[in-house]
Amino acid sequence: GWLDYYPHLKLVVVMVISPFVLNVFAMWTADSFLQAAPADEEDVQAREMLVPGTPTSIGTTMTQADDDSPHGILSFQEWKKRTDAPGQNLRVEMGTI
Repeated sequence: GWLDYYPHLKLVVVMVISPFVLNVFAMWTADSFLQAAPADEEDVQAREMLVPGTPTSIGTTMTQADDDSPHGILSFQEWKKRTDAPGQNLRVEMGTI
């Protein structure tokens, strides 16, 4: 390469300048992601609507979920209420036979 005739300069370029430049680029890139303005809810919904099959109720509180709800989506709280309801518990207890 072009630094073969200057081994000390090659050492400085390889061990100091290249890592410094690459670290600056990495930190600059990470910083730009971390300091980016958070997307507002309308932007997120607009982007989710562009993806087919993505339910739009993710992250929202569902107060009433019926069996005929679209895609059969339940909030975690509603699912927990239904699975812990008396008479609806389908867990099998291990007993003596």
